[in-house]
Amino acid sequence: MNAPVRAVSPWFPFGLPGGRGRAVLFAFHHAGGAASFFHGWQGHPLLADLDVCPVELPGRGRRFLEPACRSVGEVLAGLVPALCGAVPAGRPVLLFGHSLGALIAFEAALALQARGLPPAAFIASARRAPQLPTPQPWRHAMSDETLIGELRRLGGTRDEVLESEELLDLFLPAIRADFALTETYALRTGARLDCPVLALRGSGDLEVSAADVDAWDAVCGSRFARADLPGDHFYLSEPSVLADILVRLRRHAGLA
Repeated sequence: MNAPVRAVSPWFPFGLPGGRGRAVLFAFHHAGGAASFFHGWQGHPLLADLDVCPVELPGRGRRFLEPACRSVGEVLAGLVPALCGAVPAGRPVLLFGHSLGALIAFEAALALQARGLPPAAFIASARRAPQLPTPQPWRHAMSDETLIGELRRLGGTRDEVLESEELLDLFLPAIRADFALTETYALRTGARLDCPVLALRGSGDLEVSAADVDAWDAVCGSRFARADLPGDHFYLSEPSVLADILVRLRRHAGLA
């Protein structure tokens, strides 16, 4: 297991890369999620030679008291300097994002690339390509009742949250901000990521189609791959699927 390290940035609540792995994997969570979604990846046998560093957006988890961001630009203003300070010299960096996290990771990868720190690989999970707009109706503008129904349908939110008025009062503003962030996003003209890209989805995902995932190829360099795995939008939570994901991740990054 990777040695525990002291957290020195709110963006990395479980600590900065410890310096033992061959490469560093920054993992970005979904809308309404938190860095704890990836906590089990730290010390996972298939990632034993990687320093896994989950990223936490403001407004949840250990950053609960901070206002949630409502635009990608607002996120990047704080995230990019933190990433640049955390990237270890001489070691490959991988960026993995699930759903909303894939969009944030993509923009972070572009920012690192522009600063001469291109990632070794980018992995997009359960997210349509960034040039594709989010279909209407937009969730961030829904009534509380409708939004709660959508969250039940999507999965990924604990029942005790959805069934508690007190918890919902705390939770809904942050997830509305997350949905506003992804739903109002527009890709900059000419934006293109040069590193290898792997795009994944659950075969039963009703949110993201195979065509949505194939479209990542248009904003990537020459090395692009995609795969469908068993499960729905939160296929990533299935233990039987996780091993497959991690094997693909390592292989695509040239670490197999």
